[in-house]
Formats: sequence, structure tokens, C-alpha cells
Amino acid sequence: MKNILALFFICFLILSCSESDKTPKTEGEEEVESPETEIAKPQLRTKETKGNIFQLMEFYLLFEQRPNLHELRNAYDSLVWIIPELGQLNLFNHRKEDDFSEIHFTSSWSHNFFLPKEYKTVLAGYKDEQIILTDTVAVLITNTKDFLAYNWEDIDKPSQGSIGYHNTFTDFHSFSTYYFFKNNRPTVFLLRRDEEDATLSESNRVALMDLMNQLYSEARYDLENPNLLLKQYNKLFSYKSENSEPLSLWITRTARIALLKYTDEYYDYPIYRVQAEPNY
Repeated sequence: MKNILALFFICFLILSCSESDKTPKTEGEEEVESPETEIAKPQLRTKETKGNIFQLMEFYLLFEQRPNLHELRNAYDSLVWIIPELGQLNLFNHRKEDDFSEIHFTSSWSHNFFLPKEYKTVLAGYKDEQIILTDTVAVLITNTKDFLAYNWEDIDKPSQGSIGYHNTFTDFHSFSTYYFFKNNRPTVFLLRRDEEDATLSESNRVALMDLMNQLYSEARYDLENPNLLLKQYNKLFSYKSENSEPLSLWITRTARIALLKYTDEYYDYPIYRVQAEPNY
């Protein structure tokens, strides 16, 4: 009998201690659940919403707090920057194989637009093949300078080297320019950055021709009348390149533009460049 009473007393003590450990809730007080950690939600931003063709446009991701790669990895499989008519750039992705883990993250980047238009740029976040985040920024690209990125009055001496213009989505569509200043008159040259690749010689010609046609309409003079073409080129252009011949000529309100074909003893294939001078 004593053993039974002792066992009952021990159980009573355990139950009393368990109940006393609970924090009493005051009247009217609701239970508060532990807050869930919010996933990082980057916002798409640009330093300028308006620019000219061939002008460098800069973009970046804005976070409310400094991004944590571990949180990003848990929240997204990838973050992608998209311009529907141009392509897409992978900003964030990760993969893990056995003991190997790799994370790629880009928070700022730049892009050159080559044609005037209002472009809709989109940030998309993917998880399990579903889009769980989108943000959009529009940029207006104009063609208001004398030739590409240049106003003639800004050129008063020869360039120290070439200037590259980058298509973020593919190197294949990147350009370079350089210029001279002789007899108080500027001359700008446009070329493809891969012009020394023999396999791309013809595609470079087509790309330069197409760009000029899209920017300045169809050429006024071309090889349909080669004698007139050469005559007009010699008349309108002050700077003459050695080993070159004109293929097409455009005349705009501010510029005289020619597509040139170069033949050189060092190359067994033609090189193509665009030459431009003021229309005065």
C-alpha cells in the first residue's frame, strides 16, 4: 500500500512540474507564430532610362538587404535578364554534383543597343521550372546624334585607339569604332570586332550593310552604277583609305556614309568597314 501511494505521489509531482513550465497566456492575447524568412526579391534597375544607339547602358539588381547567396540558392534556381527580341543573360544559377558546388551571380552588367527603339527588359526568377519573380524596366533608345554615338563637334583630334561596343547576349554582334581628325575634318570608321576571322568576312559585310540600311534607309549609290558610285565617293569624302573601294553610299542630313571593301596583301580575304564624315 505504501508503494502504491509513493508511486501516485511521484506522478503527481511530474504532472505539476509539466503544467508549471507552460507560460500562462493573458486574457485576450493571441498566440504569435514564428515569422517565416522572406525570400530575397531583387528589383531590376537601370542608371538611365533613355540613351542613344551605341551608348553604354548600365543595369543592376537592387535588394532591400545585402543579398545572401545561400538565400538566393534556396529561393531560385536561376535569375535571367531578358530582352525578348534580342536574347537573354543568365545572372544567377547554381549546381551541385557530389561534393562539388558552383554558384554564378552577376549583380550589375551593361549593354549597347544598336537600333533605336523602346526596349522592354525583364528580370525573371525561376524555381522548379516555374517563374516566381518578374520585374520590368523599359529603356528608350534614340538615334539623334550625327553618326552613331558621335556628334562631329565633339571630335577635334584623332582617337587614341578603338572603342568597343558590346552586345551582352553574343560577341558575334559586337562593333568597334575609331576616328581621325585631319584638315579640320573628322572621319569615323565602324568595323566588326571579329573582322580578322576569314570565315566571317561575308557575314561582316552583310551585318554592316544591314545596320546602315536599318538606320539610314537604302543606300543612295551602290554597285548597280559603279562609275557613279566611285565618282560620288571621291567627290564627297575627304579621307581616302588605301587598298579600299566603295560598295554603297548613304547621305543623311548630318553624315556621308560609305561601306568600304579592303584588300590587303596580308590577308587573302576582304575586310569591310563603314566610313562616315560630316555632310558639309
